[in-house]
Amino acid sequence: MNKRVTVPAWITLLFLWFVLLIASSGYGFERQQPVRISPGPVSYPSFSPKGDFGFCTIQYDDGSATFYFPWLEAGDGMAIYIDPEFCGFDSTYPFKLTNVHLYLDGPGSSFTWPVEIKVNIVSVDTTEDTLNPGTIRPGLPSHSKTFTIPMDSAFNSDDPGDPLNLYLDTNFCVTSPFFLEIVYSGGTEPLYPGVVMSDVTDCPDTNDNWVRWNNSYVEWYDFWVPWATPGRAIIRVTGYPQAIDCNICWDWMAKTTKAPSGMPDFDQHQFGSDSMAMCGPTSLANCMVWLDVIPSIANPDSLIRLLSFYFHTDPSAAGGTLVDSVKAGLDSLFADYGLDLYSIQLENPTFSEVADSVAKPASVILLVGLWQNIGATWHRIGGHYVSAAGACESNLWMGVSDPAVDNAESGARGRVLPTHDPHPDDDTLHNAAGFVSHDAYVSDFLSVEPYAGTLWRLKGFDDDSLPWLSQFEGLNFQPDQEQYAHAYDPAESLYAVVEYAVMILEKPTLVREDEEILPTRFELLQSYPNPFNNQTVIKYSLFKRTEVSLVIYNVLGQKVRTLVNNERQSGDVSVTWDGKDESGKDLSSGIYFYQLRAGQFTQTRRMVLLK
Repeated sequence: MNKRVTVPAWITLLFLWFVLLIASSGYGFERQQPVRISPGPVSYPSFSPKGDFGFCTIQYDDGSATFYFPWLEAGDGMAIYIDPEFCGFDSTYPFKLTNVHLYLDGPGSSFTWPVEIKVNIVSVDTTEDTLNPGTIRPGLPSHSKTFTIPMDSAFNSDDPGDPLNLYLDTNFCVTSPFFLEIVYSGGTEPLYPGVVMSDVTDCPDTNDNWVRWNNSYVEWYDFWVPWATPGRAIIRVTGYPQAIDCNICWDWMAKTTKAPSGMPDFDQHQFGSDSMAMCGPTSLANCMVWLDVIPSIANPDSLIRLLSFYFHTDPSAAGGTLVDSVKAGLDSLFADYGLDLYSIQLENPTFSEVADSVAKPASVILLVGLWQNIGATWHRIGGHYVSAAGACESNLWMGVSDPAVDNAESGARGRVLPTHDPHPDDDTLHNAAGFVSHDAYVSDFLSVEPYAGTLWRLKGFDDDSLPWLSQFEGLNFQPDQEQYAHAYDPAESLYAVVEYAVMILEKPTLVREDEEILPTRFELLQSYPNPFNNQTVIKYSLFKRTEVSLVIYNVLGQKVRTLVNNERQSGDVSVTWDGKDESGKDLSSGIYFYQLRAGQFTQTRRMVLLK
């Protein structure tokens, strides 16, 4: 016969206690109670979904701080579904995030301060409407940055101030909607300050706001007890639709110790009445600091003055700098300071010549002539010097450090490092070489009557909405251009063509015949053959031992093959690519990019696969 088993009461109680322990330790889920913020004098900055010049702020709240939730531990946080098409521009992607704005609750004694939070960008494989509450788990972030927030940065209802402004100073670029996560990443103790919420509810919630809780996403509305009024987390992002520097085709001047954002971007408007004539020396000062060759001159304004002396710059309203004087002045400067450099002057340089020099890399300045066709006759209005900062050869884009304006800071195409607001009343901010506005312009070609053949034009540089160019009327004329001089006519279109380039290069190192000839710089060469069918050879040079990666991308910027990813000795290297992806599958015909990273050096070139 079957024997009946009796379970003692103490075992039943122990089991129930264990279940309760598991639930209370976070493995279960309970709706939570938000804490209402005490009313006080509140003043909030205004945000708009669509900004000027292509700059956009994305927000899903109404700006009224009402609630916060304090019970968060390491690994928990908020996950906000962000759709950049909310900006309303005709073309959205690639979208570059620049800042994250949020409020953390006030400095109560029970909270852990300073608090460490991590901003994560996590791709979304599905649309917002099909997200399944409780089943969507956080993925691996494609971008991440950690911030340490001090107590005095917290929200205080009596003195609200501005939200935290977290700068994302690397390329946080996306090509589709994403989760923006604010995750607590410090110690495991609870009572981290809560993210402040507004009273916008949209019940039931539209899945814009989620709680990251025990390594899964909980729908925002379901997270709160039924009788509480849940709000939206006040977390906003800013960025640029169709960001130019998200494209992998770009070769930007490398970052150096003295130029931590690549080519510096000094401002010519700091010399009083001499300012408008100082674009030539200022552009060359960018190059000299990037080369780090005159360490005894610490201040950019002193260096610019020194260069103006060597170049015989005429500070008058109809003055400026002669290109021939730049070449002669550089030769004297190199000799006086014992620099192993030399310069090359090119008249009517091609886009490819300058782009190749930037990729080498070599420091380059450009003299841009400003022309108008008045009464069916071409006239030169003036000229302006800029420094080349980067190039995208496949799409004919050129990035420049412009001594006169910082268009990228105002939302025009380009890149701004570190992310910062325009500075119309501070002409010395960019004297700190890390602050740059690298303005980007697409190129086309134009026939200007006094010149034989076509000239390379910086389209957009001469946009009718940029009347600042008229300030260069009469400036930077070369002797043979005086005959074409004319006053600026605001009724006529202005054309900016590249007339001269001056390149600064290192002298080649001499070696004995019995010594091995080693590369003197990092360099990525054009693949051969190009176009190719079955295979192509990619060559690159390393002047020292370093970590190296060589990666193939398609035209969408997606990685399709990693050819090299390890440490390599100095020397010349050849790698063969067979047109296959990581899994050995043949790729389709089209344009592909191959990118070399060697230490801080990065260079990208294009090739064509034909099947």
